[in-house]
Amino acid sequence: GRYWLRGDLSATQSDPSLMATGGVVAEALTNPDLVAGTQIVKLVFSGLDIGTKVVDGPYLLSGLWITDVAEPSPSTFMVNSLAFRGNAHLTAPYKASAFETYGAVLLKQYSHTPLDSDGNGQADGVAVSTRINVYQPGSYTVEGNLYDAQGNFVSHAAWSGSGPNVTLPFKDMAGTVGPYILRDVNLLNSSGQIIDEAGYDVYTIAAIADLALPEVAGMGLYPGGDGIGPMGLVITPTLSFTEQLVNGDLQITVPVQVAVAGSFKLEAWLADPAGNLVTWAVGQPTDLAAGSQSLSLTFEGQNIRARGMNGPYSLVALKILDGSAPYEVLDKVDVMSGTTQAYAYNQFAALDNNLFEDYMEGGAAQWSADPGWNIVQGAHLYFNPSKAWKGANANASLRLAAPLNFSTTMDRVALKFNTSYNFGSGETGYVEASTNGSAWNTVATLSGNSAWSSKTQLVDLSAYAGQSTVYLRFRLNTAGGSSSDAWYIDDVVVAGLTDSDGDGLSDNQENSIGTNPNNPDTDGDGMPDGWEVDNGFNPKTNDANSDADNDGLTNLEEYQHGTNPHNSDSDSDGLPDGWEVDYNFDPLDDGTTNIVNGPNGDPDNDQFTNLEEYLTGTDPRNPDTDGDTIPDGIDPVPGVAIKKIYLPAIVK
Repeated sequence: GRYWLRGDLSATQSDPSLMATGGVVAEALTNPDLVAGTQIVKLVFSGLDIGTKVVDGPYLLSGLWITDVAEPSPSTFMVNSLAFRGNAHLTAPYKASAFETYGAVLLKQYSHTPLDSDGNGQADGVAVSTRINVYQPGSYTVEGNLYDAQGNFVSHAAWSGSGPNVTLPFKDMAGTVGPYILRDVNLLNSSGQIIDEAGYDVYTIAAIADLALPEVAGMGLYPGGDGIGPMGLVITPTLSFTEQLVNGDLQITVPVQVAVAGSFKLEAWLADPAGNLVTWAVGQPTDLAAGSQSLSLTFEGQNIRARGMNGPYSLVALKILDGSAPYEVLDKVDVMSGTTQAYAYNQFAALDNNLFEDYMEGGAAQWSADPGWNIVQGAHLYFNPSKAWKGANANASLRLAAPLNFSTTMDRVALKFNTSYNFGSGETGYVEASTNGSAWNTVATLSGNSAWSSKTQLVDLSAYAGQSTVYLRFRLNTAGGSSSDAWYIDDVVVAGLTDSDGDGLSDNQENSIGTNPNNPDTDGDGMPDGWEVDNGFNPKTNDANSDADNDGLTNLEEYQHGTNPHNSDSDSDGLPDGWEVDYNFDPLDDGTTNIVNGPNGDPDNDQFTNLEEYLTGTDPRNPDTDGDTIPDGIDPVPGVAIKKIYLPAIVK
């Protein structure tokens, strides 16, 4: 008669990229018409399947099934198998490179660096680097997702190019908590076909302290570009400009003379009276007809304020760009005539989540300083000529004059300050916090000599979130060193995220995406808005009964059980979450806490582990699933009651 045979070929060496498949590198199916007696049946495993896994042999024929059910599904072989044999054959030690492959494959070797996309001194993302082996020249795309340790989605990134070097820029991660896990890495060809993949825990990134903190200040940064167009032939600017404050931002308008109609935009830097760069901006592309016209750009007030530099400001490095090209300079002016009004920095928009800020330009009013601390100007190593506090050769503290109120913020609060320091032997700088002004806890320690790369310090104050009274101080502990020993403090900002309904989304985020900041579950589906956003769901649509990962648990059940709605096996033990819940196992315990919950557990003592029960479709809580008095562990067909057993020989 006609039968179906299935074989699983598995790696004999551990590889994280194969966790999602349980170590299987390839599967084979065949549908022979057999006659009575012993005969040979060939199973052909695809070289493409093996080659793209990039895992060397030898390989193990880990599972061999036969069934007479027509058009069987994978589960059919488990439930309606006529015979099964495990670990049936070990192949020769083939190299993965010996098998057919696609035009390129993932090398699956990774490294990472923090990413500061807005240049404010605080990491707001991660750049993951990897490589691809290219066998056929062409254009390829690599994409991947980052998740946190709880399996919550954090960020998506993609790269396109010809290889071999690949960088995945994961952005908008500020306020997230690591460690992070790279998953779902796909390599696509120019047609959009996935030609290689690394699905499960591909790479782990240790927690990055800056990312756990809210954004506290920004300085718009020039992104670079060297395209030069026909200078002055198409459009030219005048040397003057006008300005106005618009909703806390500084809007600049420049008259221009257009020779050829087209799309144009402005780019420029803003500089303070001493020539220090304050912030950069680029305007929106604008269609202009020939003749006398004007172009505008807007400097973000928050960026100006965060620098703590008063006006008047100059407009420098102004460029007119082609509005329809990636980056083409049509004309430029190094320094525009005139300056803005003498704005004070605090006339500009403050960061929405600021709880405290002082750039020291207004003096010492917000501080209480012991002898040894003084405000100086023009002496700061990195921020000359702005004012800064300087502490030297004293055991002395610099303390905020009044406590701060963190009671309206969620669980993330950050302190940011600019600093330089030169500490001799036995000298240390401490950042300390207190809830009563007398018992102080160290939240950061500085020693040695600072560098430009450490000029911006970020300190996590999340442990004090919810407190109505929080004192902060900088304490200098010195053994008395040389006259050059000093600690400079400048541009102090404390920021927190208000979350009125406690759903894990700040009020600003809620207003931005259209959810209700005073209702933790805007769509009433039983899942908090923050949980839905973190896991890529729409917090304005009732999707409680959907099953995103097809593991048998609805999204609502995933939330209730604390499992990952995008990972069918949250604890990576080979047992789907829904199956574990159905049989009263803990889907978040791989057996480490209680062996009964893991793949090697055997709660019904039938000599079948939980993983074997799942693979064969038997009941892990019933030692004799089919009721034929033969325990599942020794029953040749444990899901079917039988009276007579005959196993034909199956040979490779």
